[in-house]
Amino acid sequence: MLLRDYVSKLSESCKPIIMNRYYDLLNEEITIPGSLDIIANFLKVLSNNTRLKILYLLAKYQLP
Repeated sequence: MLLRDYVSKLSESCKPIIMNRYYDLLNEEITIPGSLDIIANFLKVLSNNTRLKILYLLAKYQLP
């Protein structure tokens, strides 16, 4: 269920407070932690078949 659906089910007194906070959150800049960047790079490697084979060989023979 979407946030808009939840807000529509709330009482009229709560709607302005939640909507103001929702719009405040929309204007905030999102920063992605470095750990997620590392995970994203790892997933990029997995999406490439050749890189995946190389990664498998490195893991199999415990190469650096």
